[in-house]
Amino acid sequence: MARVVRDAVQLTGEQRQFLDLAAEFAARDIRPVARAVDDAQVESPLELWRAAAKIGLTAFMLPAEVGGGGVTDLLTQARVQEELCHGDIGIGNLVTSNGFYAAPILELGTAEQRGRWLEPLCSDDPPLTALAVTEPDVGSDAASLRTTAVRNGDHYVLNGQKAWISNAPYAQSFVIFATVAPGSRSKGVTAFVVERDSRD
Repeated sequence: MARVVRDAVQLTGEQRQFLDLAAEFAARDIRPVARAVDDAQVESPLELWRAAAKIGLTAFMLPAEVGGGGVTDLLTQARVQEELCHGDIGIGNLVTSNGFYAAPILELGTAEQRGRWLEPLCSDDPPLTALAVTEPDVGSDAASLRTTAVRNGDHYVLNGQKAWISNAPYAQSFVIFATVAPGSRSKGVTAFVVERDSRD
């Protein structure tokens, strides 16, 4: 049965193109394997991630100036996400997961940092990334984070424990939220980009 979606607002031609692309990918690529991926429980469909990247679905939400699709309005982002998740919610979230990592860098990063960390996400073979906020004892309450960041010369040393980090087994870099002033709640919290192979 065909899926019919009626929009409450008039979409532009560009918006409709992204929605159609997502709907087609969900029907053709995601839906046929969704049940098997769910049943396997530990299977990560990285081949779908790569296929989505080649047609721009993993970076559609990133600004054009870093090579992304330039879809920065929340309405279109939400509607594209909806179309992908109609194929399968877990796989749909995997396809767009680099957006979570990118958001703090877009908001807080310098132009050099945005170029360094975000431009690779817009390639035909982008790395997977992860956002690390959740902690075992405080959940996702960012103001209560216990992971600390202490300056040591020209770098910071992070110390703490994170949990439930989507993409953690595959991520090449992480945005990790930590506090530089324990006890100050949100006033001390900041974000750090940490590469997977970082060492003490």
